Amino acid sequence: MSTNFLKKSSSASAFYQKHKENKTYCGRRPIILSTDQQTYIQKMTAKG
Repeated sequence: MSTNFLKKSSSASAFYQKHKENKTYCGRRPIILSTDQQTYIQKMTAKG
């Protein structure tokens, strides 16, 4: 845990909540495909 955060009279649960919130901003973003791309992929996977 960050001691500076706790020294500012914050609690461990507040630290954890802030940590969870910050984790949502990192990592890979979901891929958003258009309906045409989705249809094409479905057709190709159905073919085999």
